[in-house]
Amino acid sequence: MLWGLPPYGPELNPVERLWQDLQYRIDVFDQPVRTSLTGLREHVAELINAYTTEQLLSLTGYPYIQQAINAL
Repeated sequence: MLWGLPPYGPELNPVERLWQDLQYRIDVFDQPVRTSLTGLREHVAELINAYTTEQLLSLTGYPYIQQAINAL
């Protein structure tokens, strides 16, 4: 069975919500983040490491997709 996918479907790519949250948390006013790629990388790494399992599940989990898969 083949299903066509919509041209844009963030719910079909769970990492989209994580990326949106991460973008919101990046401190663009921090001088090292604005002026240095290394500073930006370190800042993003700190933000990613600060996520808890519960936060990641709430951002990337779509219960209705799991329910639909289990119903097949």
